[in-house]
Amino acid sequence: MNKFKIGTYIAGWNEGGIKKLRYNCLDFINYAFAVPTEDGDIRPFANPDFVHQVVKEAHEHGVTIVISVGGWSWQDVPLEATFEKATETPEKIERLAKAITAVVDEFDFDGADMDWEYPRIHTAAVNEKLLELLSAAMKERGKLLTAAVFAGVSALDNGNDHLGNSVKDIVYGFTDRALELFDWINLMVYDGGNGALHSSYDFALRSGRMWRDERKVPADKLVLGVPFYGRPGGAYWKILAAHPDADLPVFVEHLPDHESYMKASRHMHACAAAAGAK
Repeated sequence: MNKFKIGTYIAGWNEGGIKKLRYNCLDFINYAFAVPTEDGDIRPFANPDFVHQVVKEAHEHGVTIVISVGGWSWQDVPLEATFEKATETPEKIERLAKAITAVVDEFDFDGADMDWEYPRIHTAAVNEKLLELLSAAMKERGKLLTAAVFAGVSALDNGNDHLGNSVKDIVYGFTDRALELFDWINLMVYDGGNGALHSSYDFALRSGRMWRDERKVPADKLVLGVPFYGRPGGAYWKILAAHPDADLPVFVEHLPDHESYMKASRHMHACAAAAGAK
């Protein structure tokens, strides 16, 4: 990579989001989500026609689009245990890799983005095996393999995330070999907590440095995840309604209503057509 990459998510549950995409601002799109099952399969998309439409429009505009596999939850049930079950045997790992590859083939995605939240130290080996199989399949097709990963540092600076999970346990859910397999990784530098803990500038700096310096991921493979929402309850359109100057190039740590967010430049505002924004 020799330039910054700008990407966004588009969510399958919000089909209106496609109308807001500014393709001229984007290098890639992550389509959310392909949901795994405990048996190592992928659940069918609710609206396959919409998936085909999104992929077709992205390609017509010269924008890369990958399928994000996983996410935090499905039907309000966290997916971490599902990923563990889906990778508990070599047979299931192979089945899941083939199922993901089949989705990439069927819908003409440009690759797969792994969003297991989160592999841990005790699942690092099976995570590596899954990623090796996926990497081989994607390379064979000239496709990409990327990932969305935990920020890697504590917003509270106490060694734990906001849910009390060990940061180290999550960070080392990826082996060195696993990290080498990705074309790039997206750092989820948000949801550090409510208010000023959500996504501070310091949080972003420490995240990038950890993945670059401790885990040795080349800087040009790191993509900073920027939240266009506040915590608590701050959808982007609500932020703009409450704070009309929120698209000015200023960083806000903490507002009187206890929301914290990055105020983006007007250019980024135009490019930030995240699914769900209005």
